[in-house]
Amino acid sequence: MKRVIYSFFRAALLSAGAFAAILVGGLGLSAVSCTGYTDPLDLVEKTVLLSADKSEVFVDGSDEVTFTARFNGQDVTADAVIINVETGLAVEGGLFATTEPGAYTFTATYDDPASGKEMTSLPLTVTAVEASLSLSLRDYAEEGETRTFSFGATYGSLDVSLDEGLTVTEQGSETPLTKDAGGYYTVTTTGAVEKNIVAEWNGNTSPVFETCPMHFYKRVGILEFTGTWCVYCSNMAVYIAGVEQTYPDRNVMVAVHVTDALALGIAGDLVNRFKVSGLPAAILDFTGPPITQDRTSVEIMTDDIRSIVEADPAKCGLAISTQVVDGKVKATVKLRAAETAQYGLAVMLTEDGITGYPQKMPDESINPDYVHDHNLRALHQSGIEGGSLGEVSAWETVERTFEFDLAEGWNVAGCNVVVFATSGTGAGTKLLNAAECGVGETLGYQYERAL
Repeated sequence: MKRVIYSFFRAALLSAGAFAAILVGGLGLSAVSCTGYTDPLDLVEKTVLLSADKSEVFVDGSDEVTFTARFNGQDVTADAVIINVETGLAVEGGLFATTEPGAYTFTATYDDPASGKEMTSLPLTVTAVEASLSLSLRDYAEEGETRTFSFGATYGSLDVSLDEGLTVTEQGSETPLTKDAGGYYTVTTTGAVEKNIVAEWNGNTSPVFETCPMHFYKRVGILEFTGTWCVYCSNMAVYIAGVEQTYPDRNVMVAVHVTDALALGIAGDLVNRFKVSGLPAAILDFTGPPITQDRTSVEIMTDDIRSIVEADPAKCGLAISTQVVDGKVKATVKLRAAETAQYGLAVMLTEDGITGYPQKMPDESINPDYVHDHNLRALHQSGIEGGSLGEVSAWETVERTFEFDLAEGWNVAGCNVVVFATSGTGAGTKLLNAAECGVGETLGYQYERAL
């Protein structure tokens, strides 16, 4: 019965011309429309979205979790009340630290000035754990059947990799592993042979690390097509933000604005390239038809991203180093291949926390304080499909440097360099991996155990 009601409602809206096409002049498009068809039985009331910068904290009293509360696309952390459900106490300044291990649940409440209602977020859990010593994989390479691992170590939130008191050995041996040029410990294995590696520091012993085959850490690249004029575009932003809570650190998002004051001149080319006919729309890893907000949800999008990660291991790793030099963002990008193939790099600059561009909301109101995140500020001239690196051999590293001019009014602290590793050309381009690095920061290669 619910589907029948939905179909009738949708048809009625269409016949009434509720979602009129908006012509995009000069872009070679026939039309771009706001395609936010919404089931009237599934209309979601505005809610507070509570997020944290990490889900685990060490019980040393200094390791902190930072909370953010958003309502209707706006950062309302300063006006929201974030409660530790276990103690009933408010979290001051949006920061939480503890000396007691356990699972802590938090909610955020916010008084909506428009409706006068008190809105409460879904609960969010943070786990506090005892600080312990653990091995950290700093580098990894394969050559034929030979695998080389480079290790450091952490104790809680403290990096002790280069501390003279640290020793890293093969389990059962008293001889430390060899140190590489950077001061980290290395071990090599061949074929099916696996070694058990342990670290010791200040009387602490790490869990065993088994030298099994590794993969580069995989993130899915998301292109979100949006516009300040689009009634339902804020819904898609909420879905993607929700995915970061349910499946954290598995996507890199770029918001492409269309026909508004935040849009770039290349927006029309991107709309045509990915066959976007209505907003909002999202493209995952350059595959499949555009996803519209009427046929997705946090749960569905999470499952889609998880399926890509599990079905398509990263064929390369990305490392990024950025700095600001003479009014330009300079990014050094390294790609390391896991298999011999043709590779490319698409590099862009995005900005978080942009305000001053009012957003039309699902209830037809205008939110003058809406915060725009992941906004595409610049795309390198090599384009979204990436400049070709040619054939890169397995475990070979290729390095390129990219520069972006910083325009007046951009907040450098909110800017990020986004890199998509690609292969192929034209409509056959595949997105192999994605990475994001804040301006002035460094991101090294990341790995995970092969499934």
